[in-house]
Formats: sequence, C-alpha cells, structure tokens
Amino acid sequence: MDQPFDLPPGLGEKLLTGFFDANGVLTYANTPFRDRMGVGPGGEMSFSKEGFFSADDGERMLRTLKDCLVHPDIYVRIETRSRKDGDRFYRWEFKTLCDYQGKVIGVHCNGYDISAMQEEKAKLLISDTLTNNVSDAVITTDTNFKIVSWNSVAEEHYEISAKDAIGRSFNEIVKYNQPTEEYEAMRASLMNNGAWEG
Repeated sequence: MDQPFDLPPGLGEKLLTGFFDANGVLTYANTPFRDRMGVGPGGEMSFSKEGFFSADDGERMLRTLKDCLVHPDIYVRIETRSRKDGDRFYRWEFKTLCDYQGKVIGVHCNGYDISAMQEEKAKLLISDTLTNNVSDAVITTDTNFKIVSWNSVAEEHYEISAKDAIGRSFNEIVKYNQPTEEYEAMRASLMNNGAWEG
C-alpha cells in the first residue's frame, strides 16, 4: 500500500508524503517521496544533505521537524526550492500527531510541487504592473462580461473605484450603445482571441 488515503486524481504521483516517529526517524514514505528525497523508511534522513534542498532550506526543514516533535498539536507550512527537480518550488506541511494523552507520537509531512502556482503569481504581478502603468483604461472581464480587473486609468475615466467595479457586469458600468453586429463581433473576438480593442 503506497497511499494510505484517497487523493484527487493526479495528485498521488505529485504528493510527497512521509511519517516521522517521535524520534524523528522516517517510518513511512510514499514512492514520490522516496524517489525525490533518495531515502525510504528506516533510512537516514538528512534534510540538510546536498541534493534535494539547498543548505538553508534543508536546515529550515530540519528545524521544523524538531519543533513539531516537541510541540503537541502544531501545524507548520513552509515553502522550499528544489535544485534536484530542476529548480522547482514545494510547499511542505508538517502536522504533529499525538496520542490520547497528548504525547507526541510523530509528525506527518506532505510536500506539494507549487512551481506552476509560483509562475502564475509572477505572471500576474508583471501583468498587474504593466496594466497600472499605461495611459489607457484597461478593463478585463470573464466570459460573462463580469469585471475581474480595473486599472487606475479606468477609475479616473469612469469615476468608479476598482473595488466598486470588480465583480459587476461590464454593461452595467460602461454605457455604450453599440449596434448588435458590433457587439457580437466584440464578443466573438473576446471568445476566440481573449482580447478586444476599441
């Protein structure tokens, strides 16, 4: 049995999960954990060893594990960077497990690859910076024409704050009498190309 609980489809091969006993000895590790960390149950576990973690991240992981072993009912989340996996980012969650008397019996550790999420954050930051540093009103909507972003020029032009505009219908705020065929062409451009200028 490699996975002791049900996971959403596709997450099982991405989730790194391990269990450390009260002495900090790894007693369970799923296949992705063993493959990436290079260690399995009973093997020597050194987060600071060169390889998967940088020395700094390895030390943080080791300190976190030690903290969890001495503090009952603690939950900690940290993020690290893996050089072994091509400079990917991971979010690690540590949860201390206790017996019925409150004595620490071990630590459950899960690692998730969050590289795609980090890349999206960076793209959004760049997009947000560009959107707010142009001289045109830039308004983005979803496919139902609900406003999802509203830059500072749009705030000045329409005299409505981004806070008040986001979530509302574009047509509710921007009153523009447009012939049906132009409206349909605009909608088609948005649906097919993801953008429209006009």
